[in-house]
Amino acid sequence: MDPNRSDTLTKILAIRDTRRRLFTLLASLPLIVTVTERLAAEATAGQRPVDRLLARVARRQERRHARRQRRRQRVRHQRREERRQERRQKRRDRRHDRHDGRNANNHLHHQVTLRR
Repeated sequence: MDPNRSDTLTKILAIRDTRRRLFTLLASLPLIVTVTERLAAEATAGQRPVDRLLARVARRQERRHARRQRRRQRVRHQRREERRQERRQKRRDRRHDRHDGRNANNHLHHQVTLRR
């Protein structure tokens, strides 16, 4: 080793302030590594194929569930409308039956009066 370089290194390490910085850096190194690893893991967590696949499956299930709900609502609405139409038709039929019955009775009554 070059004597000038070793003297320079010795002088640098001999300075109190530099040693403190060096030891502070060495002491905080495990903490810095841990924090960086966690941040990197969080950043790449969404990038893993398994996570992407699970997210895609979840989205598909949500869409499928929403489609089923819409289909059920549509079917319920159609059935409800069919029942309403049936009830309306029954009412119309009853009204026509009453009306036809009145006319038939009036007609019969009219025929009876004419026969007398």
